[in-house]
Amino acid sequence: MEARLSQTIRALRRERRLTQEQLAEAMGVTVGAVSKWESGACTPEISLLMELADFFETSVDALLGFQQQSGGLKGSIERLHRLRDARDYNAARHEAEKTLQKYPNSFEAVYECAFFFHVMGMEQQDKAALRRCQQLYRRALELFPQNQKAGVSRDSLYSAIASAFLSLGEEEQGLELLRQNNVEGRNDGLIGSTLACHLRRYDEALPSLSNAMLRMLAGLIQVSFGYANAFLGKGEPGQALALTTLVMDFLQGFQKPGRISLLDKMSAALWGACALCCEKLGRRESMREYLRRAAAQARRFDAAPNSSVSELRFIFVEGEATGFDDFGRTAWEGVDRLVRENAEEYPAAAAYWEEMKHEEEG
Repeated sequence: MEARLSQTIRALRRERRLTQEQLAEAMGVTVGAVSKWESGACTPEISLLMELADFFETSVDALLGFQQQSGGLKGSIERLHRLRDARDYNAARHEAEKTLQKYPNSFEAVYECAFFFHVMGMEQQDKAALRRCQQLYRRALELFPQNQKAGVSRDSLYSAIASAFLSLGEEEQGLELLRQNNVEGRNDGLIGSTLACHLRRYDEALPSLSNAMLRMLAGLIQVSFGYANAFLGKGEPGQALALTTLVMDFLQGFQKPGRISLLDKMSAALWGACALCCEKLGRRESMREYLRRAAAQARRFDAAPNSSVSELRFIFVEGEATGFDDFGRTAWEGVDRLVRENAEEYPAAAAYWEEMKHEEEG
């Protein structure tokens, strides 16, 4: 505060083209006093601060360099976010602890500060920060009935505590906590990675990694259809086609040569989506080619349907595991429904698909 006051007095004096002698005379003090104010060696008494503020036509707050920060919890969290994102960790740590002193019983305050210390701990390899984040995550669990943050659950808080254990090099404690709170397998990827990368328990890691990979593949297929519909709806069929073919190439890498798997059924529907993209692009021959691929893939799967996930490369599961989908009872039905439900918007694809169906029936 003193350094800022000294700088402000000097700046205001120079702005008005005054010498230290002139300011001293106006304030009724010695030149030495003004010199000490501007060097920070001492500060004016309160009565003089008020006179200085009046003389320079400003406020005492402005003279002191004090700016009222945005009040309330929201303002505190916004400042913490800015400092964290700027990687100004010393200032952010101070802001976090100040926020916790002001709002010790607020879930939002405790959670945001816990997250900050977690980020800081990981980036700076700061064990004290990691211990602090664990303490705050546990406090957040106590305050959880207040939670209004979407995406934050009790399980995610336990997973965060476990993640801090892993960063601290305490893998066994982290693994135990991850397994205890592995709702719907959400921690499988981290469990498998920890076993393989840190503990070198490779055989034990593969089932967890496989489960995580299967969920990722299912999510990727679902998301790719969402992207295709979004891009088509926005009038960007080229983007829809590029994304869908990219996903197709990726999925192909999980197919065992000469084997039938659930990915054949999914691929048939994705080829159908590519055909719709090509109709929008005015590429009729490509549209027909994609529909022929969809039909061939559907026939291939339906001739010997196999939904066992063990037929996929890189998947190691214990026992027999089967995948399920909502594309249709058969692969052919899945493509047929896709084309029929969009016949009004994609008449050329629907017409060509009908021709192929008649040929199939003939």
